[in-house]
Amino acid sequence: MKRRKIKPNDVILVSNLFARGQLGSVEVGEMISNYVESEGLSLNVYVGSVLLDIYAKCGNIGKARQVFNEMPEKDVVSWNSMIAGLAVNGFEEEAINLYFQMNESEAKPNDVTFIALLTACTHAGLVELECRFFKSMRRDHNIKPQVEHCACVVDLFCRPGRLDEAFEFISLAEHAVEKLLLLELENSGNYVLLSNLYASMGRWEESLKTRPLMKEKVVQETAAYN
Repeated sequence: MKRRKIKPNDVILVSNLFARGQLGSVEVGEMISNYVESEGLSLNVYVGSVLLDIYAKCGNIGKARQVFNEMPEKDVVSWNSMIAGLAVNGFEEEAINLYFQMNESEAKPNDVTFIALLTACTHAGLVELECRFFKSMRRDHNIKPQVEHCACVVDLFCRPGRLDEAFEFISLAEHAVEKLLLLELENSGNYVLLSNLYASMGRWEESLKTRPLMKEKVVQETAAYN
């Protein structure tokens, strides 16, 4: 495209960044960042989000922050990528502070936001704060906790050897999902959640039995969409 002097649009830039991001190629990310700057292109929400995600995954938090700060608009993906990047690169406190900033913006946190947030708390060993965030998911944001969120909390309890609390939490999560099954018999997500929860506990036989149970109840799985 460059040889033919065809100017790439946002779709091309994002596709290229995404492809290179899968390879962990931060050099190409920098090349495209320089191209965006040299051409005077706007670092819009689509290009910016993928670019900062690449930098964060490669551990270049300084460049990720720069891209994030220069973005004139930020959506939930932008915030999530930056929070997650900080959380996994040793900047847990900054990740948590960024979450509070996100709450003051127009972007609303989703389930991915809380995976990044709970990860930050786990790495920092902030037990009480993580439990508060976990409870606030459904209470304040109407987000149903998934297995990934429960795994973060269990991991947090296990790291300092608080195994009794980890077991108690798992038992509560199991009871909560079973109760949901009684209340929402036709919700396929609850069956999948229970199956995954059993699997995370190593209870493979019960995990395998859950899917046939869904068919027995004539529950349709939600079709995927693009």
